[in-house]
Amino acid sequence: MLLLALLSVGILAKARSTWSYSPLPSSETRSLQLIGTFDVSSLGRAQSLVLTIINQSSNLVTVLWDECAMVLPDGSSQRIIHTDVRIIDRAAPQAPTAIAPNSRTTESVWPSQYFSIGKYVHERDISLQDQGIIRLYLTCQIGDGRHTEEWAWVFAEHIIPKPEREPRKPINWGFWLGILGAWTLFVGILYATGIYVPE
Repeated sequence: MLLLALLSVGILAKARSTWSYSPLPSSETRSLQLIGTFDVSSLGRAQSLVLTIINQSSNLVTVLWDECAMVLPDGSSQRIIHTDVRIIDRAAPQAPTAIAPNSRTTESVWPSQYFSIGKYVHERDISLQDQGIIRLYLTCQIGDGRHTEEWAWVFAEHIIPKPEREPRKPINWGFWLGILGAWTLFVGILYATGIYVPE
């Protein structure tokens, strides 16, 4: 019971924060614009990543998923899988995704090793760090050339300050002593008049 109480206190203490993320700027001229949306819990864990990939060029762009990777805040490089891949096939070659000129597509991506498989299949969370960075490397075929472009997001933890407690009002001892004195006087009168006789 004590362990559960301590764990509960720890969880509650950790929950008193919020997380935000923002893309890191790049000076590169890119054929693709990418918008990444993470689902981040108050405990500092990333739970999903949805990408909107926009082809800004006049060429067909093909994303070569088997040559893409994600680098997690702990520095580990992970192979990724995307929307159309079944979890049981996550180690198999992935079909590329073609994006027509001046168009967009939406994909959910996640590290291929970050899945729990049991009665149900679900994504495993990625542990975040304050000022930690997740990097995504997409390799694309653009015209006759092959290019790898990098996107990155930095995560920040914002501690929620505890509300200040209002100072307790001092006990008005004079008031309570007055009540006690009045009660004592009242009982004394009852006793003196014979109305109240203690057994």
